[in-house]
Amino acid sequence: MISKSFANSVNAAIFGGVSLDIDNWYFGFSTMALDEDGNIPDDAEPKITGYSRIPMPNTSEYFNTPAYYPTSPISSVTNAKDIAFKIISGSNGSEVIVTHWFLSNSQTDNVAQVWGEFKNPISLTGSATVRIPAGNLFLTINNG
Repeated sequence: MISKSFANSVNAAIFGGVSLDIDNWYFGFSTMALDEDGNIPDDAEPKITGYSRIPMPNTSEYFNTPAYYPTSPISSVTNAKDIAFKIISGSNGSEVIVTHWFLSNSQTDNVAQVWGEFKNPISLTGSATVRIPAGNLFLTINNG
């Protein structure tokens, strides 16, 4: 999914030459769905040791060249590097289930520009490494 405000920024870049000015993306997890404007619900990001949004410079070192994939309805971009979190301990020793991922242009605010839902939720527990291999995160400009 893509937020309405970011869709407007993309259109301005495509049809007006207005720069997006995004030097870094920050990849994160959410335990709840984001709304249509990309708002991350309060307390939806995991509060566990070892989790923080991962900075991904907006370069070809981190994102592959856009291409068509038969499983995506439109041109997609994938991650060029693995995305990995080393979880040290859960919140109060309990398991945290993440259902969504997002990219934000901020390391701390509660708005994402692009997000999606995992086909299979991910369980975060102590001493676990969560890894999304290179080429496995599909990013599309599509809300279908």
